[in-house]
Amino acid sequence: MCLVNDILDFTKSDFDKEIRIVFEQCNIRKDVKTVEMMLKMRARIRNIDLIIELDENIPLTFYTDPRRLK
Repeated sequence: MCLVNDILDFTKSDFDKEIRIVFEQCNIRKDVKTVEMMLKMRARIRNIDLIIELDENIPLTFYTDPRRLK
């Protein structure tokens, strides 16, 4: 559903309409962990090693649109 909404948002941008982006405080480590869990099973099925490294200097929280980040 999120993918469909993103496609619709990008289609709207072709017609000079405003794309809605909601900025919220996000925890990058938590969000990366969520994405990792979603991709881990797919990677395992395809016999792919999924390696995720986060630089220690990246701030723990920042403002972004969490849906688009994921």
